[in-house]
Amino acid sequence: MKNNKIELRKKRDFGDVINVTFAFVKEHLVHFLSMYALISFPAALVAVIFISIFPAGDLFIAGNFSKNIGQNIIYILIYAMAGFSLLVFLISAVYQYIALYMKKGTNFSITDLWRAVLSEFWVITQTYLFFALGVVVVYAALALLAGLIISFFGVVGGVLTGIMVFLSVIASMYFFVPLSYIFVIRSFEPEKTFWEAIKRANYLVKDNWWSCFGLSFVMGIIQYILVMVLKIPFAILGMADITQVNFNGVLSVALIIETITNMITSFLPTLAGVFQYFALVEMKDATGLTEKVEKFGTTANSDENEDEKEDY
Repeated sequence: MKNNKIELRKKRDFGDVINVTFAFVKEHLVHFLSMYALISFPAALVAVIFISIFPAGDLFIAGNFSKNIGQNIIYILIYAMAGFSLLVFLISAVYQYIALYMKKGTNFSITDLWRAVLSEFWVITQTYLFFALGVVVVYAALALLAGLIISFFGVVGGVLTGIMVFLSVIASMYFFVPLSYIFVIRSFEPEKTFWEAIKRANYLVKDNWWSCFGLSFVMGIIQYILVMVLKIPFAILGMADITQVNFNGVLSVALIIETITNMITSFLPTLAGVFQYFALVEMKDATGLTEKVEKFGTTANSDENEDEKEDY
């Protein structure tokens, strides 16, 4: 196997990050995808089993949810836990593959990657929980505020609420871009706490917001196209009359297909985010350049010492 190592700590613009992402996948296609699949498959299998066992269809039929609220809430929690665990494994697999790649190239085993992913699992999980909790609190506060405005101001309050919702959407888009980097920061800078990672993300994305947003947008479109392409065979099979098929079965199959296709394609935006992170770090801190200078100085000193020994 060729081991042409791609440099991560390097300044790259928007186009370079996209190019190096696909170059990395092309260069290490078999090694990367096999490792990625072996790590993510168990979590995906568990998610698929949950979806198959617990009927999801009834939740989406009007009036059915209220018939057995307790059971349906349990189903929703199971779907959420399965999906969440899969998401954490998918992201950790990419992050830890890159971390090992930086140290060893492709000279590491699936066991090494498994150990790294499991050691990182709680950090990513904790980060997602804090992130989700923050989002829930913010939007709950906004919903409460909107209710109070409508109650006190009537029609005018409705207009004010509409403006507030619009501004909230814009603000969410703006803050989501830097906040999306807290996961990669906590993975590659493990000494950072959640709050320190937020500050670090804002520092890195500052003056580079548009390139980060553009990268997320473009990679999201590419992933969406790939998902649609992968779903074509299932769509063709689904052209048969499904009116005779149990709704639960149809929806469960749809959820399974969605899980598998998302699993297959989700590594691309994550991988691009890693390259963008290192590009931002290099722009702001020049870490890679500093390491090269230090390594050059160490090598030069070693050569001088060897020459002195020979002269002696």
